[in-house]
Amino acid sequence: LDSIQIAQGKYSVAGQMLPEDLSLVKDDLNTGDTRLELLFSRNSVLPAKTKKAVDVSKAVIHGSDDEIRIIVVEGSSQNHFTANKTVGHLVISGKKLTRDILRGTEIDLAFEVSESRDLTVTAFVNPSGPEFH
Repeated sequence: LDSIQIAQGKYSVAGQMLPEDLSLVKDDLNTGDTRLELLFSRNSVLPAKTKKAVDVSKAVIHGSDDEIRIIVVEGSSQNHFTANKTVGHLVISGKKLTRDILRGTEIDLAFEVSESRDLTVTAFVNPSGPEFH
């Protein structure tokens, strides 16, 4: 007779796989439209983290109603962002700023996806600016 063995606790799964790409929506100043920048590719193992530095495409005046929208979508990074599902967005409003943000100012973005696919976005306005979540 052949013996049967059970290997309990010996093997583990590295984590849940991401079913679709997660991408950042960016303005494309050359075409006047938007494009997607891949953050996490399909089948990435969760949890996952990444950082990006982006330039602001328009000026936001302190105290104004102007705002910067940081949008993350789920779906193929080759699609237009409207064809994908929006999974999160972060709004930086002029009312929450302590000073003006000029066009071309760099914003450091940190993206984190938990194993249960909860998305966290943190934006830090350079230099020594406020932090938004």
